[in-house]
Amino acid sequence: MIGRVKLHSFKGCFSVLNGEDGQEYIAMTDDMLADGIGHRYLISKERVSFSVSYDDSRKRHKAIDVRPLDRPEETFRLDTDHRETCTMISWDGTFGFCDRYFPGHCLFVHSNNIVTLGEEYLRRGHHIICGVQPGTEGRQWEATEIEIIIE
Repeated sequence: MIGRVKLHSFKGCFSVLNGEDGQEYIAMTDDMLADGIGHRYLISKERVSFSVSYDDSRKRHKAIDVRPLDRPEETFRLDTDHRETCTMISWDGTFGFCDRYFPGHCLFVHSNNIVTLGEEYLRRGHHIICGVQPGTEGRQWEATEIEIIIE
């Protein structure tokens, strides 16, 4: 189905879509196509294509497989040169998660991907600089080539 984005909530991680059938559909961020650095978002009034599924828990139809129609295709190619600064939100000495600058998104962090010294100092609230890549086996995006910023 084709529709338009009525609104997108970064805080709530969802969008409301107006379908060509005149109905409104909720699209959760996880049901949106990720761009080349793993962000899932829609822009107000943007044209999208989507499939309709029934949400048993909410007893209503919802939008899935949501894809923006008017963005250039290269927007969705993996950007292997991208680097960003993130804030650690959890760390157990082997793996954890970091908050990205883009609301509602975090990255999986594994000690195997750390390329600098300082792993023993890594704690919640510390900053890292990293690349990003899609997670394996359908998991969330992960941090790569991690540089620890000693603070």
